[in-house]
Amino acid sequence: MISPMNEQKELTWLRRLRRLSERLSQTREVERLLPKILETAIELTDAERGFLVRFGRRGPRDLRVEVALGFDGEALRGATGKVSRTIVQRVVQSGRAVVTSREEDADLLDASSVQARRVRSVACVPMRLRGKLEGVLYLDHRFEHQAFDEHDLPCLEAFADQAMLALETAELHRAAGSVNAALRTTLAELSTLEAPTAAPSDRLPDPGEVPRFGSLVGASAAAQQLYEAIERCARSSRPAHIVGEAGAGKALVAREIHMRSTRSHRAFVVQSCSGIDPRELDALLFGRTTLAFTQQEGAFERAGSGTLYLRDVDALDRSLQRKLLDVVVHGTTAPVGNGPPRLVDCRLIVSFSRAPEELAQEGTFREDLIHLLDVQRVEIPPLRDRAEDIPALLSSFLAEVPGPIELDPGTMDALVDYGWPGNVRELKNLAERVIAGGSARLSARDLPRSASTQPRVRPLEEVRRELIVRALEESKGKKSAAARKLGIPRSSLYRLLERYGIS
Repeated sequence: MISPMNEQKELTWLRRLRRLSERLSQTREVERLLPKILETAIELTDAERGFLVRFGRRGPRDLRVEVALGFDGEALRGATGKVSRTIVQRVVQSGRAVVTSREEDADLLDASSVQARRVRSVACVPMRLRGKLEGVLYLDHRFEHQAFDEHDLPCLEAFADQAMLALETAELHRAAGSVNAALRTTLAELSTLEAPTAAPSDRLPDPGEVPRFGSLVGASAAAQQLYEAIERCARSSRPAHIVGEAGAGKALVAREIHMRSTRSHRAFVVQSCSGIDPRELDALLFGRTTLAFTQQEGAFERAGSGTLYLRDVDALDRSLQRKLLDVVVHGTTAPVGNGPPRLVDCRLIVSFSRAPEELAQEGTFREDLIHLLDVQRVEIPPLRDRAEDIPALLSSFLAEVPGPIELDPGTMDALVDYGWPGNVRELKNLAERVIAGGSARLSARDLPRSASTQPRVRPLEEVRRELIVRALEESKGKKSAAARKLGIPRSSLYRLLERYGIS
């Protein structure tokens, strides 16, 4: 059992880990990211020195120290000779992190390569990408015994995975460059400013032509950002947190993460945590051992080596939160009925019905568990923020209707302008009502009353003015830079400023 002191230390670790991981994710240049990873690891562990070791073409035998730093941030010379190959090979062969000190493993630290440097403590953590070992994070201390604690390993391993993802993202960013992204932004804003804006077509696209990302539909900028987040999340096996409003499609996103991961050939299990008696939920999640010594599998066991999605995880009471914490930290479940602990190997994805930060402030959900579950976050945009995907979504929902669906004039305007508080689920319900009614025609009268009586259409002039003001703010008032950002000549910008009365 972990003592309160260790729990407090773990919570402090998790808070620092989250803050520092966010700092890493904001760095896109490989040359800046490599030392930042080490600086962060040293800050987290109070190590004296750190080494980021990656493998060359020949694999683990070909060690390359990408960067090596001391606690003061200064680069170390002769870094390769300062890393114990014996310890690295132990991590490679076992696939597990190593934390040791001279008091615990004198034989290992008495190896000549380490003895010469008089190292007293070492922590070596694997760095994986899509389940493949790509390198290690190697930390040591020459002056302190037991400088590293095994209780820190889950957090340190989570950080190593996050660092590897950030590093891959930076390398992809460097390879592709930022030219395409800048060009797309400029073209999009230019088309909004200068091109005539056509009203939404009162015709649905053919179901076979709608843009898809697996089981998801849409091609808007917001949808593309979601797809990129799903791809990043699928490359890791760490817990993930899906954020989205009710009806946004969190279960679909969780399944898509699973289908794009290395676990796609394994089971995908969904378990809701709300509205269930805590004792029954305990057995549903963690299994049960009966008086006849028969075993009932829980959701974690049914998921096997696949993926388990827990919906509304904030419905767990404090005792079940503690059991979930044991699963995340130790990889074992404790079934109802005092049966022996059972091993867990599934990838965990969760969603909350409320903001976890509020739950932590209220004291209704463990803050340390929130940090462990929120290692990777995938945010689903509400439908109102990607209204341009509505025709494609509606077409896919109406695919089973024989023949084309006709839309009365103005119907698409009403669909796009409506706020869709129920998100994609509400749009799907609309399609199901049309199908159930046997009609091949859709009109604004089929929508909720607010969709036709309270339109939220924004005039084109208002949108143009907002874009210009935003470009000026981002350019700190410099008109030349704002014109470049908008992709228009400076003379055109001056005419627009005068036209819209922008000073």
